[in-house]
Amino acid sequence: MEPSRWQLYRRGLNLLEAGFEVEAYLLILATWNFARFRYVMRTFKLDAFGEAIEKTKPSFERLRDQSFATVDFDSIAEDVKKIYTRFKSLAEQTGAAKIMHFKSPRLFVMWDTEIRKRYRIPNEGPDRAHVTHDPGVRQSISKAESQRVRGDSL
Repeated sequence: MEPSRWQLYRRGLNLLEAGFEVEAYLLILATWNFARFRYVMRTFKLDAFGEAIEKTKPSFERLRDQSFATVDFDSIAEDVKKIYTRFKSLAEQTGAAKIMHFKSPRLFVMWDTEIRKRYRIPNEGPDRAHVTHDPGVRQSISKAESQRVRGDSL
């Protein structure tokens, strides 16, 4: 990961912790989804984005203590779908996934084309609420992570 993007990631988390959610998400989208977000910005609705943040707070709160390694994915499916659908309509698929990761990094995997390539997961498939919660994708990620821990190349 490039040092400057990592620094901006940390600054974005600080903004989020300080209650500046809109600013934090815009920073993460502008630095971690810039290739796509520059097109979204042409018609971006900042008021609707703020409303999406407010409307998803109860779902994020219910997911607050969850982690990818231990969560029962069926039990959180409705909240995941609500969050993803709300942000996808404003920031597209990758932007929604990045926002979800940023708000709940222990639960949601940072997700985009390059990450899919790293885990050898095809860049196509169903457009559903955060594809990393799909059992097949979870298995691929777990396998790749165990290879990484052992030192095998991906």
